[in-house]
Amino acid sequence: MLARPRNCKALNSIRAHASRVASHGDEQTMRAGDARDELRRIRELSQAIKALEAEIAQLVAESAPQSLSEPGFGPLPRPSSSARSPARSGS
Repeated sequence: MLARPRNCKALNSIRAHASRVASHGDEQTMRAGDARDELRRIRELSQAIKALEAEIAQLVAESAPQSLSEPGFGPLPRPSSSARSPARSGS
């Protein structure tokens, strides 16, 4: 028959701690995977936005080329520097 460890409480504490550490590592792995998925989606959406902007620019150039020669006009309106949020403008 095997002898029971002298300090069973300490052994249980170590086991519980090891379980928490393993669980935390699994959570971090899941969060890293989620972050990679989000970055992948952001890249996909950024590419789609660029493609749509190019398509809009081409349509404007075909249908109303005179508007492109006007100062301040373009295929897509851009925010003025005063309309940008402080976080994006670096202020």
